Parts: sequence; C-alpha cells; structure tokens
Amino acid sequence: MSKKDIVVVGGGGAGAMFVKEILRKFDRARYTLTLVNARPCYIYLPTTVRMAVTDHGNLEDVVLMPFDRLLGDAGTLVLGTVVAIEKQTPGQGGDVVLRDGTRLHYDALVLAPGTRLENPLDYPDSREDIQKYIGDWRQKIKDAEHIVFSGGGPTSVEIAGEIREYFPDKHTTIVQSRSLPFNNIYRDNFRRRILKESQAFGIEFVLNDYLDETVPKDGHVTTRKGQALRADLVITSHGGHPNTEFIQSLGADVLSKYGFVRTNPTLELPDHPGVFCIGDVIDNPERNRLGKYVKHVNVAVPNVLARLNGKEPKKKYTGSIETIAISIGSERGVSYIGILWGICLGSWITSIFQSRHLAIQGGRWVMGYGWTTG
Repeated sequence: MSKKDIVVVGGGGAGAMFVKEILRKFDRARYTLTLVNARPCYIYLPTTVRMAVTDHGNLEDVVLMPFDRLLGDAGTLVLGTVVAIEKQTPGQGGDVVLRDGTRLHYDALVLAPGTRLENPLDYPDSREDIQKYIGDWRQKIKDAEHIVFSGGGPTSVEIAGEIREYFPDKHTTIVQSRSLPFNNIYRDNFRRRILKESQAFGIEFVLNDYLDETVPKDGHVTTRKGQALRADLVITSHGGHPNTEFIQSLGADVLSKYGFVRTNPTLELPDHPGVFCIGDVIDNPERNRLGKYVKHVNVAVPNVLARLNGKEPKKKYTGSIETIAISIGSERGVSYIGILWGICLGSWITSIFQSRHLAIQGGRWVMGYGWTTG
C-alpha cells in the first residue's frame, strides 16, 4: 500500500507545533510528512522585539533555529514559496506548486502561512539576508534620537519598551487611533494598565489620531490632526498582512475580504476535504496569537489523521480565552486573562514569565532544544 502524504505549508509557530505533535502520532510506514517553508530557520517572533533593538545576548543565535531537530529523520524540509494549490478529484488530494515550479503531492494539506509583519520584523528569506537585516535595523534605531511608532498595538509597545531599556536617552512616541493602546477586544482595565506602565517607563502617546507618514521630513512627521512630532525614524506596526494570496487558487470564496482563511469548526476549509488551516490567518473574531495555537493543533492533528483514514473529522475548535503577556523592557509588563472582569497581572509576575526572556524557552522546546534560554 502506498504511503499518504501530509504537507504543511509554513514553519512558523503554528506549523512547527503541528509538526511536533503529528510526529508523535506518526506511523512512518503509512505516511510521509513534508514541511514547506521559505526560510531555512524558524524565527521565534516573541523574542524578536528585543533582537531588533540590541545585540545584547546575541539573541539571533537562539531565536533563529534550524528545523533539523524538529523533523529529525521522520520529515522532510522543502525550501520554497507556495504560489498555488491544485486539487485533484475528490479523495485524491492535490498538489502544492512552488515558485520554482516544484510540485508536491498531498493527501492532507495543513496551511499555516502566518502573517507578514512590518519593519523591523519583516524578515527576508535567507539566513544571510536575515542577519544583515537585523544589523541594519539595529543601526537605524541606534542612530535615531526620536522614534515615532504608527500604531498602538503590542508590537509597538514592546519595541518601544526595548528601546527605552537599552537606550534610555532616546525619545519614543506611539501614535494610536483609539483612546487607549491595543484593540478593543481587550477590556479597558488592561489597556489603561498598559498605558500607565508604558508612560511610567518614558514612552509617550498621541491618542485618537493617525500617522500616515512613514519618512520624516526635516526631522518631523505630522499626524492627521496636524500635530508635529520630532522624528528621526518611523516604525509602522498595524498588525501585518496574512500570507494567504496563494490560497485563493482554491477559489474566491476561501478568503475573507481581509485575506483570512474561512474554516469549519474542524479547521477544515469548507468544500475542500483534507485541507486544513491553523494559526493567525484563521478567519474568526479572536486575536489568534501564539498561545492559542496549541488548541488549533489539538483539533487539527486528529482531524487530519481521521481524513487520511477515510473518516469524517469530528474534533472541533470552540474558541479560547483571550490571554496576552506584554513586556515593557525586561522588568516591566502587564499580563491579561480575559475572564470575569478581565484579570490583569503586573510587572512582578509578567517579568518572570515573559519580560526577562521573552518566552524563548517555549519556542526552543517546540523546536527540540529543550526548555532552555540558549
């Protein structure tokens, strides 16, 4: 009997977690597993906010992790960018098509393409280019005295916190369209706490306003409401863009108008048996952050195996509590648990579990390096 092929597109947080879990339940006599990723290494994104600012600790040595320990000899890594998915007759799987023309057959396909972030977290594909990109952005931040952020989400707050930590004489200002930082999916008590802790650390805010300019002119930028701000460097952070264009090859109805992937509660795409999606590109009302991927994986793995065995997927994703931990430098931060009135935990507990090491232990454990910081 010929083996059935599992193909995973995307080796970020969700894709790596899926690979780790399915290999635990993997019958190598029956299945093959191929991971397709544009980069030769996994980048643990929570720690990149510090890596973008400073060479302290040489974080790139622990944040950029090859896939060899994750895959071992049970899976295959294919470097490349998927440009299309071509289905065959029902029950026969299909092919993913790479930019270089390579075609990979799948019987089950797991989409975890992730989101393309903005600078300074918009990493290129080769390891050499990644290293240069990191160095270039560190130099830009080092050279700038006044740094303005367009967008008041977690990435802006965390990078601004790292700048204040390592360059306390620099001025950081965040321009946010709302009356408080972050999306209003989080309760106001948490958002007010973020504002208070950030301001106490010297981060300034311009609220209820927008910044469209990305390049300072004569050392300034001007908001939509006309407020002039000193700026040597603008960092834009509006949440990034889903890496999902290639999924449209399955049909115009597979993506929402914002590019997110529509799925059933089984995380299988409607009308596309055997094609599943996990991670931050799923179209749902949640903030699909790294902490939720475990539940995605715990649904997707048994459903993929069920489909490969000719059965209907039964495990359903029923949602997750909104939780988030935000670092503001290495000794400050706020954590949030979205139950009751919205529970907030302050710097003491957040610094232990998040701010000091930016949770790098979890990323390295997934990739097979054990529970270590380096």
